[in-house]
Amino acid sequence: MASGGLLVAGASFAAFQGLHWGLQLMPTPESVRDRWMWRNIFVSLMHSLLSGTGALVGLWLFPQMVTDPIYDHPSWARVLVAVSVGYFVADGVDMLWNQTLAQAWDLLCHHLVVVSCLSTAVVSGHFVGFSMVSLLLELNSICLHLRKLLLLSHKASSLAFRVSSWATLTTLVLFRLLPLGWMSLWLFQQHYQPRPYPFILVHKETQQTKTCEPVTRNNSTLSLKGMEVFSSVNPQGGGAGKRRW
Repeated sequence: MASGGLLVAGASFAAFQGLHWGLQLMPTPESVRDRWMWRNIFVSLMHSLLSGTGALVGLWLFPQMVTDPIYDHPSWARVLVAVSVGYFVADGVDMLWNQTLAQAWDLLCHHLVVVSCLSTAVVSGHFVGFSMVSLLLELNSICLHLRKLLLLSHKASSLAFRVSSWATLTTLVLFRLLPLGWMSLWLFQQHYQPRPYPFILVHKETQQTKTCEPVTRNNSTLSLKGMEVFSSVNPQGGGAGKRRW
């Protein structure tokens, strides 16, 4: 399945790269001055619509991905994550082709981190549910991209721009802050989840009784126990009474 996920990511990369090139042949609004930026954001909008809506519907139909975000997921969820991997790689290539490294370094770093996390889920088959929750952030990106396209088209005074601005604030809370808060809390709980220490048996033998005492695996504790046993067996320190522990 790992090879299948990589094939899906490769096909997604080709599809989004083809969309970038295809938009160069199509006209853009006459009021747009930065035509490349308009095309790039339009492609990002297509990805956000696909991945954000897919993640929302997927988590609604298969809520087990929230209760067990590591192992429990349907096969199509892994496909959606692989599609997003292909998009972010294609978007990074498009930025490198049309911008200088100084202009795009911050978004390239963001894309590198996202691709590393999502591709790990695709290849290993683990944390797919966690990745699906992270794709909910794309629902807020839909509104951000629409708002940016309207700005580039000089439609800042339109009703559509005002609606998209309010929708951006609403989805910021519902689909960006809440998922990020849940992911942070889940990681915090996993990191600080208590783990019991393994127990070993230390034999404490005296001249009259023999007992077994459980202690935790701790070097300082074992050293003290060993000294206590040795002193009880051979209080005079003679070589004939020494035992190996």
